[in-house]
Amino acid sequence: MRENALWSLIVVFVPFSLVSIGGGPSIFAGIQHQSVEVYHWVTAREFVDLFAIARAAPGPGSMLVTLLGWTVAGWTGAVVATLALFIPSSLLCYGVTKMWNHYRGRHWHTALENGLAPIGAGLILAGVFAI
Repeated sequence: MRENALWSLIVVFVPFSLVSIGGGPSIFAGIQHQSVEVYHWVTAREFVDLFAIARAAPGPGSMLVTLLGWTVAGWTGAVVATLALFIPSSLLCYGVTKMWNHYRGRHWHTALENGLAPIGAGLILAGVFAI
């Protein structure tokens, strides 16, 4: 059972890691949906409580993921959830940065930069309405 819980944490948080343009708040709506409605790890009220603790405590707002991992599978769950959220995006960021600097100044480069800004804002706004 515990291994299934850890695998579920990975399955949920790795994709969020790769689409979290704009930071942690941009994925809160999706995290809420997965943890409350799909996997039933917590109730809606418990999610709000964990969200409040994550926002009140010092550190990144994405600490919510660590708290959810803790709730699902204790210390191991907290570590797995946190790594599942941070490692894929860190590796992607490293690779993209190397390529990004290589193509700096090209027309498509500037257009892509200008297009990603409103997408990040929209994802954050979706999180506001979900909670």
